Amino acid sequence: YRDLGRQRGEAASLRDLGKVAKKLNEYEAAGKYHQQSLEIFRDTDDQRGEAASLGDLGNLARKLNKYEAAGKYHQQSLEMFRDIGDQRGEAACLGNLGNVARSVGEYEAARKYHQQSLKISRDLGHRSG
Repeated sequence: YRDLGRQRGEAASLRDLGKVAKKLNEYEAAGKYHQQSLEIFRDTDDQRGEAASLGDLGNLARKLNKYEAAGKYHQQSLEMFRDIGDQRGEAACLGNLGNVARSVGEYEAARKYHQQSLKISRDLGHRSG
């Protein structure tokens, strides 16, 4: 993708590399890949990609028990998905925010986030959501 000058393809590949690195417990590498993808999506004004990369960074932060950072990334991602009208992305972000709230013992907040996520997923007919 780099050789072809296809930045969005490069950014998507970097996201995938970040996900693989996270699965391999290579968290520093995962963070670098996700940060690179975020920057490219921002540079190319790809809001959906940017929102997804923010979610990836949030999931990584949660895995590393950096809950405040995780919440901030997921909140930014949620706002972007709402701005572009991507309800499936919105539902995923709400679920991620619920996971963060649950991780810090904020069970009532977690329930609210998960209920919102469930409602959107049901309304969309997104059964796995």
